[in-house]
Amino acid sequence: MYKLLMTDLDGTLLDDAARIPPKNAALIKEATARGIKVVISSGRSFLSLARFEEALGLMRPGGYGIAFNGAVVYETDSRRHIRDLRLENHVFKLILAEVRAFNTTNLVYISDRLIIDTVTALALKYREKSGIPLTMAERLEDIDTDISKFILRGPEEELSRVQRRLAPIIAGKCNMFFSARDLLEFTKLGATKGEGLKFLAEYLQLDPSEIIAVGDQDNDISMLRAAGLGVAVANATDAVKNAADCVTRAINSECALCEVIEKFLQNEYICQT
Repeated sequence: MYKLLMTDLDGTLLDDAARIPPKNAALIKEATARGIKVVISSGRSFLSLARFEEALGLMRPGGYGIAFNGAVVYETDSRRHIRDLRLENHVFKLILAEVRAFNTTNLVYISDRLIIDTVTALALKYREKSGIPLTMAERLEDIDTDISKFILRGPEEELSRVQRRLAPIIAGKCNMFFSARDLLEFTKLGATKGEGLKFLAEYLQLDPSEIIAVGDQDNDISMLRAAGLGVAVANATDAVKNAADCVTRAINSECALCEVIEKFLQNEYICQT
């Protein structure tokens, strides 16, 4: 019997306009009323997730969220962090030194602060979507603490070049993954959605087999593999679909999450692999 539904946000729970489909909201509220825990697991900041959790009725005692791709696990009502992993400063500096040669917009999260040293159209667009104010620094190189997450934003082709360049340099030092076609992210080793799921399962004394995880992007793969049942939405990348146990018929904008709630949690879902 499944007791917890863990879902990605962008491209999974939200539609293509980054809105919560009303049917998703209704069925999530029904599921929580039946005693199913619903947890949003996102690459976003815990501050950015708050408005969605509130709209879905998830900001309550006994509620949990996962932010920064598993680096932070927190209580939704108090916002208290029960897990907070940070990328070591020297690893961040190693990455930063390499990416300066590429045409990317660079953003650094340190807990609730989003830091940039160059204002670009992509940085402003990210601020608008995330709802997190930008903090200006003279140089990112001057940051002298460990960080929550490092983000590169730019064309997919340019980010792929960065990925190829950095892969041998940072192997075994940190995580590197695409969370969207225009977002390449870096977190501390162990800070993945899959590790966040395992941590929360142990914290709540649940077996991973009692958890369903739903996602669409490559940063969701570890979460889908760690869950008892990993579901890819129809708009997921091929890599995610290949890693999942099942694939929904619907895409995110067609309320794919409703398909999971209605069929999986009622033991009527037939896996489509």
